Amino acid sequence: MRYLAAALVTVLLGLASRHWPVFGTAAGDVLYATVAYWGFRWLAPQRPMIHAAVAAVAFCVAVEVGQLWHPVWLEAIRATQLGGMVLGHGFLWGDLGWYGVGVLGGAIADRALQDLVGWGES
Repeated sequence: MRYLAAALVTVLLGLASRHWPVFGTAAGDVLYATVAYWGFRWLAPQRPMIHAAVAAVAFCVAVEVGQLWHPVWLEAIRATQLGGMVLGHGFLWGDLGWYGVGVLGGAIADRALQDLVGWGES
């Protein structure tokens, strides 16, 4: 449950960053990747952190590259608010770097929480 809670807090921060863009558009990309990291940790908490990190980066890269594909049915999904937030709208090379920052931040937070409050890596 701790990883779901971390994902929820991160999603809330991401939504807040859309209304108060203190860090510009990069905050959304960083937090998106962090949510992906938390999600993969939730799916397999017994696996090493590096597995979640690699899976999260691969997922984010796949979603970004998928933004080069524009079939009508996928554009209809992207036209919804949730679909647009999850799938994005346009490929940007720079987003790939921000995804790395987000996953690294998630892994650092994960390790810090393990050390500080005893989350304990399985």
